[in-house]
Formats: sequence, C-alpha cells, structure tokens
Amino acid sequence: MHCLIVSLIEDVHARAVATVLADQGHSVLLWDMPADSASHPASVELSGSGTQWIVGGKPIPLHGFDTIWLRRRRQTRPPSYLHHDDVEFATKEANAFYGAFWSVAGPQTRWLNAPAAANAAEEKPLQLMMARQVGFHTPATLISNDPTQIVRFIDARSREGKQTIYKTFKPAGWTDGDEVRLKYTSTIRIDDVCASATVGAVPGIYQEKLSKRFEVRATFFGKTAYCVTIDSQKDAHAVDDWRSAMNMKGLLSPMSLPEDVYMKCVAFMECMGIQMGCFDFVVSEDGIYYFLEVNQQGQFLWVEEACPELQMLEAFTQFMDPRQARTNPIEVSEIFASARYKEISQQFEAERYVYV
Repeated sequence: MHCLIVSLIEDVHARAVATVLADQGHSVLLWDMPADSASHPASVELSGSGTQWIVGGKPIPLHGFDTIWLRRRRQTRPPSYLHHDDVEFATKEANAFYGAFWSVAGPQTRWLNAPAAANAAEEKPLQLMMARQVGFHTPATLISNDPTQIVRFIDARSREGKQTIYKTFKPAGWTDGDEVRLKYTSTIRIDDVCASATVGAVPGIYQEKLSKRFEVRATFFGKTAYCVTIDSQKDAHAVDDWRSAMNMKGLLSPMSLPEDVYMKCVAFMECMGIQMGCFDFVVSEDGIYYFLEVNQQGQFLWVEEACPELQMLEAFTQFMDPRQARTNPIEVSEIFASARYKEISQQFEAERYVYV
C-alpha cells in the first residue's frame, strides 16, 4: 500500500501510524503543510505525461496513493517579510492553492476523510442538525455572539431548573509563564455575560447542562466501533469536561454501544460522508444517550494508553489496510519506544516531510 499522511510535525498519531505501516512494508509519505507559504515548496503539475504533486522537490504521481489520511491540516499564512499591503493578497492565494491541492488525487484513492466531507463534518451546527435527523437526542443549544440571546438562553434554562455550559469551537489555551492554561467546557451564569463587546467578538456554543450518569467515547473506524465509558463524575475536575481529569486510567472501561445507538452512528457517518470519527455522548441518569459532537479526526491513542485492552493503534492500521494479515500484536507503548519511531520523528521535525 502507498499511503500519504498529512499532519502536524508534533502529532504522535501520524508518527505512530507511519511507523507501523513502514514496519509492515508499506510505502508512506508523512507531510506537514507549511506554516507559511514560502517555508516548504509544493507544486501541482499537469502535463501530457499526467498529473503529479511535487513535495520537497520529489515528484509524486497521483496514481501512486492508495490511501490519503488527512489527519491534521495546518492553516498557512504568508511569510513575515512580505509588505503589509501584500499580506491579504498572499493569504488568499495561499489558501486557494492549499485548499485545492488535494482535488487532483485520482478517483481510486481512498480518503480518511475526503476533504469536502471532513470540512462539513467540522461544522458544529450541521453536526447537531444531522444528529437530530438520524434520531439522536441532543441538548438544547445556542451558538451565538449576541449577548441578548445568550442571556435569554441561560435564563430560559434556569426557569426549567437547569444550568448552562459554555464550549469553544476549537481547543483553546493561553501561555502563562511556563504553564499552558487550557479552556475546557464550563458552567456559565448570566452574571458571566457582562462584557458584551468581548462576547460579541468571540462566538461560542451554549448548551443546557445535562445530568450525567457517565459519558461515552465511541471511536468508529469504518463500521467497527471501539467504545469506552468515562466515569467523569468520579473526578471533581472532570464533572463538566472529562478532558480535565487528573488521571484517565481510573475512569475508562470498555463497553459496547446499544444497537440503536450504533446504527444511528453508522447512519450519521453515511449522511456526512465520513469513514471514521470519534463520537462523544452523555448518558443521562435515565439512560438516554445524548449526542454532543463527533470529531472526524479525533484523538484515539489515549484510549489505548488508559485502557490497554483496546489496541487502538493496531485497529486503525488494520482499518487503513484491511488486506494486511495480522501477525504480532501492536502496542502503542512499544511503538513509541522503537528506534524507527524516533528516527521518523526526528526527520519529520527537521524536514516537515518523511518518505518511509
């Protein structure tokens, strides 16, 4: 199998998968899109001999890729040496180029996930609407930067005897000296919506706060689901957001989805046109599964690290190439410790692309 993995140089998922595939004898190109448009040259050439990408000076015939894994795509910006009057033009040109870079891949290529589907699957309003369409329960939600509407929404939940939570669209963090402070889901009150100019500048996701029995992370590779319960209410740090738990190992347990929930996940993925995704659910005290979101390129190795009986790395590499015969078990801890993983990581960090 010939595989292209597009991700960030710091992404351990991409490095680990590339290591396993290389060990299995597959051909892999690991590539990080440039942080600025001049730092890492790339080309698309269409001529009488066919169409090819040229990355780092090396031609890549497009018929050569069986699978393209769009793991992470970097936002490209113009280099700092440009005149400020040229920045807007250069930004538009760079975005047009890198946005269309993938469009010439051959029809035989298997995408995880295809660019258009991946982009659509990142849209939170569309996710919630599609989730309701396939039959999921969803929490009451307001996505807004209008302080008046936000106050109204919080007040309406309060009148129902419920609280409201605030969520960001994307992961957010601030550097404070040597410490990075991350923004997790948090309970919000009307008194918190005081600086209307700030609220207006930063749209957010506001939802009714659900009463949780436990939470579920369901990772789908195709139609195969790898699921864990997350006993978030056992950890005071994780009550609103399990990502802030002090130790995930004590909170995770393998589980199987109820059949109706599984079928709704499959229907959701088919409607969205995605081949993989990580679903997050809250299970209420009365046993109702509430759809929160799906991350079409969610993290999954942490599940194996916290719950080793779920061998997520092996599962994903088999999903990438179902023809690969299973031999020795693949454990993420052993891959991270391997010489090949370290070699790939060092070259990826230095060059921003690796051929293995």
